[in-house]
Amino acid sequence: MSPDAQIYDIETYQPANCVGQLMYRVRSAQMSALDEALGQDPDLAPLEISAAQYIIISVLAKRGVDSPVRRGCDDADARPARSQRPDHPAPLSG
Repeated sequence: MSPDAQIYDIETYQPANCVGQLMYRVRSAQMSALDEALGQDPDLAPLEISAAQYIIISVLAKRGVDSPVRRGCDDADARPARSQRPDHPAPLSG
């Protein structure tokens, strides 16, 4: 394919039928189905978590992360704010 070749013909282009829109519709349907399944699960329904929350929790669980904050700091090559505080408070200026 040459660099000047067009993927879509401007005369017949239909944004609602392009790949991006179809992928969005599939993802939306998947998230709705997961929300419904979470609401019907006897163990998870009382927690009232959304599909988006469930996905984040499951990714963290698969990584074996014991503390999301610690893992985030490790990923960012940083230390938690608590360990950056001095051992004694700064004197109050009057």
